[in-house]
Amino acid sequence: NMTGEVFGVKCDVTSPEDLERVAYQAQQKFGGVDMWICNAGTNGYLFKDLQNTPTNKLKEITNTNILGTLFTAREAIRSMGKRNGPGIIVLLEGAGGGGEPTALYAAYGATKASTKQLASSLRSELRETKIKVVTLNPGIVDTELLRSPGAEHFGLIGRALVDVFASKPDVVAAEVVPKLQTIADDIILSEQEQRNSSLPNALMSSMGRRLKDIFFPLSVTVLTPKNMLKKITELGEARDPIFRLIKKAWLAGEDLVSFREEEEWDYVEGSGKRIPKKKNRINSRSLK
Repeated sequence: NMTGEVFGVKCDVTSPEDLERVAYQAQQKFGGVDMWICNAGTNGYLFKDLQNTPTNKLKEITNTNILGTLFTAREAIRSMGKRNGPGIIVLLEGAGGGGEPTALYAAYGATKASTKQLASSLRSELRETKIKVVTLNPGIVDTELLRSPGAEHFGLIGRALVDVFASKPDVVAAEVVPKLQTIADDIILSEQEQRNSSLPNALMSSMGRRLKDIFFPLSVTVLTPKNMLKKITELGEARDPIFRLIKKAWLAGEDLVSFREEEEWDYVEGSGKRIPKKKNRINSRSLK
């Protein structure tokens, strides 16, 4: 829908009936669903080792993150299938998705480790349809989940990492939305080209898309190494010009092996500030 209209429907993702109602309302209001983002997820609002995590919390986490995602994806497939048009299902990744440890929120990490597998399975099941599956890793989003009881056990270092790498939801949205829009535009364009192509060209185009889906599955990642460095240097560049040089070199795509600072400083008397007499220079060698 390109009018910019927003329409809300209350929904519990662990309830198939609620999801059916969402799909029905979307059909009535907008003519159907073009992109369904499976965003609901929880850590039970608790950070605690597994042996001390209450049973009801484990059920809440797994029901929301696994069953909720399965129910949502199923309803999205059913809804999009009725239209026989291009559709996109977005599955949310998170901490633990790459097999890394998630101590004090083990259940959450275990559920997120399932996302890539589900995406792979759905891509295989839907390869003869016009529905595409995209995985989205938004990085660390600054929500109330980060301040759940038990967060203090991560200590000062854990808190500092969150402060550095966590982004406000609107900041994440500003980066994610254009990327998803580009993916949607590419899929629609591809479908149009296929319809307008001759049979041999259409077959070649179809084969090419299948190979691309296998070897280059659609994925959007916010917390990339480039963005991580950007966040770090935003904190440090005001204090030390060497951060600016590292940031500039990284953003230019250089591989830094080492750098040296060739700079002399003069202190402004009585102010405690220092000013450079020479410019910093960076000495970099490619790792290639």
